[in-house]
Amino acid sequence: MKKNLIKVFIVFCLLITITACGKKEDSKEFKLRVTASSWSSEGSMTTPEEEFTYDVELNKRYVVKEGSLGLVFTVTEINKDSITIKTEEPFSDNEEGINLRSNKKEFILEKDKKIKLNTPTMDAGGIYTITLY
Repeated sequence: MKKNLIKVFIVFCLLITITACGKKEDSKEFKLRVTASSWSSEGSMTTPEEEFTYDVELNKRYVVKEGSLGLVFTVTEINKDSITIKTEEPFSDNEEGINLRSNKKEFILEKDKKIKLNTPTMDAGGIYTITLY
């Protein structure tokens, strides 16, 4: 009886070890490519595009640029073919222009598709194109 309990305990410990060392289901191996630029109505603040690449991690805070025209976000969900991000400031993702009244802070990024986020501002702004791959 004691030998059987010991065998069961050893098997149980092995299963826990194998499970703990295995790859987590929600840790997909996605990457993000972020292209950032800014503009101003006077043209004095326009910046060339900069490109950043990040490994995607759940609940990680990413700082692409800081400040009023910056982009700071957290990955809140990872799915099979998409992720969800939550920005700290509102952004416009309107394809036809900038929605100045946008309060949107949560965005779904689909694999191999681009999303363009603009700061909802008039005199100067940040433009961020994000691709999940």
